Amino acid sequence: MPGYIYLIMMADGVYKVGRTHQDYGPHLKRLKAYPGDSIIVTVQKVLDGGVVEKEVLRRCRDAFGDHPRGHEYFNGTEREFIKIIYECIDFVPPPPPPPPVRDPQSVPCNEVAMVNCPKCHRTFTHAKYLSKANEHLQRHLNRANPCDDSTGSFKFERKKTRDTVPSIDTLDLTGLVESLDNELQFHQVTGHIFKVLNDRNCFAVWPNTKMYEIYFMDGDVLRYVTPTVFIFEFWNRVMIDQVKPLLADRWYRYNDYTEWIVGKSYHGMKKYDSTEVSYINSLMRTEVYTDMKNAILNHLKTVPRGERFQTRVNMSAEVPESS
Repeated sequence: MPGYIYLIMMADGVYKVGRTHQDYGPHLKRLKAYPGDSIIVTVQKVLDGGVVEKEVLRRCRDAFGDHPRGHEYFNGTEREFIKIIYECIDFVPPPPPPPPVRDPQSVPCNEVAMVNCPKCHRTFTHAKYLSKANEHLQRHLNRANPCDDSTGSFKFERKKTRDTVPSIDTLDLTGLVESLDNELQFHQVTGHIFKVLNDRNCFAVWPNTKMYEIYFMDGDVLRYVTPTVFIFEFWNRVMIDQVKPLLADRWYRYNDYTEWIVGKSYHGMKKYDSTEVSYINSLMRTEVYTDMKNAILNHLKTVPRGERFQTRVNMSAEVPESS
């Protein structure tokens, strides 16, 4: 930081070296703090006051030694003081030396704890503890689809746990109305309904959340569509065709719920045809749509990987040969 280095001779002939960042007009404001009988010997502007002062003081200590008043006070000749200050005006400290180059062979390597599977010979490691590596091995041996005694990739079991997966048009709605408790807020209703129905029917799955494909059964045909398309398929074919008549007949909050939807989307509980672009776009800008989409996709993402895999098997979808 720019500043000023100054040299003052006190009344008793002792010299004081200092620095300040205060503006330099006719006199430095800092110098007014010294006794009136002090004499200003020199004032020099420098680019880095802290660095230059440190070097000046170091050289003064080497030349004149320490003084009982402090590390900035010295006894010496004026000419020598001025010479040191002028030599240090443009002082730049040398760069630090580079770190020593270490011989790679001299660097000790930590041994990695390692254990092999007795069946497939897969290696499990831990940076420090053998017990941790053994824990990884035990989880591997206890998995639902154990390794198959080969040195190749691991294979999933492809056994269906149910004969058929319900179509999106024929879902089991048992207990749905009873699950809509009084604490449920209207913006949570659609997401709650999807979770209850998918937990019961397992009719939709998002196998790989890194890919924008949601699987569901359309009659006897497996379909996979983008998340946005699936949201409208669920709204039209489940919420409107199946759930709406049930709620209208048995849910005492149905009228308030539909009024809330009308207030938020201006269209109410209606189907959206793919040709009604303006209606679809207006719905997608409302919290009715965003809350529904976020809730459905979050539910599909949180389904455990093993359950997602099993749902694909039950749907007779193509599954990877290994994992």
